[in-house]
Amino acid sequence: MTGGFCAECQFILDRRDMLTDPYNIAKYHHHLIALEDSVKGGCQLCQLFLSCLSDHDLRIWRESYDTKMKYWARGAPQDNCYELIVFTPAETGNNRVYTKYPTISLHVTAVVEHNSLNDEQEVEQSTSSCQGLDLARSWFETCTGSHLVCQAPGSFNYPTRLLAFEFGVLHLVFTSEMLDHPNYATLSHCWGNSMPLRLEIGNLNDFRAEIPQSKLCKTFKDAITIAKYLSLQYL
Repeated sequence: MTGGFCAECQFILDRRDMLTDPYNIAKYHHHLIALEDSVKGGCQLCQLFLSCLSDHDLRIWRESYDTKMKYWARGAPQDNCYELIVFTPAETGNNRVYTKYPTISLHVTAVVEHNSLNDEQEVEQSTSSCQGLDLARSWFETCTGSHLVCQAPGSFNYPTRLLAFEFGVLHLVFTSEMLDHPNYATLSHCWGNSMPLRLEIGNLNDFRAEIPQSKLCKTFKDAITIAKYLSLQYL
C-alpha cells in the first residue's frame, strides 16, 4: 500500500496516459475477495468502488470465482474530469461486451492530484459546518463554471411551481409567470409519517404571499439553508 492506494489503483493514478486514452484497459483485482482485502488494507479508491456495489451486485460477483475484473479509465483532459470504470469483459472476437456482472463507474475531478489525499487530514464531523459548506460551494462553482458536460443545455420539462426565497421571505411562484427560467435546486426526500405543511387549494394564495418557515420540517429548512449558501434562489 503506497500513499493510501493499492498497487492496482496506484498504477492507474501514476499513468496519465491511462486517464486520457479511452482504449487503455488495465488489470484490476481478480475477484471481489481481493477487492475487499484491498479495502481492509486501506485503499481509498477501492473503498469508493466497493461502496458503489449493492447487495445484489455483491452476491453476483461473490458467486463466481473465475470472474476477472478490469480497470478502464477514460477522461476529458480539458475538464480534468475522469471516469474510472471497473467491469468484467467477455471477449467475443475483436469486440468487448459487458457481461451480467456489475459495472462500477466513478467520475473523479482532478484525480491526477491524488497525492494531496492524506489519511491523517482532519475531517469535519458535520456537513453543515462552515468548512463543509465552503467546500460544497467551491465544488458547485467548479462544476457549473468549468465542466463542459454540466454546462450543456438539456431539454426537460421545467417545474410549474418553485419555492423562492427573496428578501428573507419564502413564497411560492408560478414559473409560467416568470420572464426566464432561472437555476434551481431539487430536493429528493421522503415525507415519513407526518407532513407538517402541504400545498392545498385552500392555502395556495397564502403560500404565494409567504410560507411560514417555522412550520417547515427540518429537511426543507436545511435544503433552503444550503441552497442560499450556493447562491441559488429557487428550490
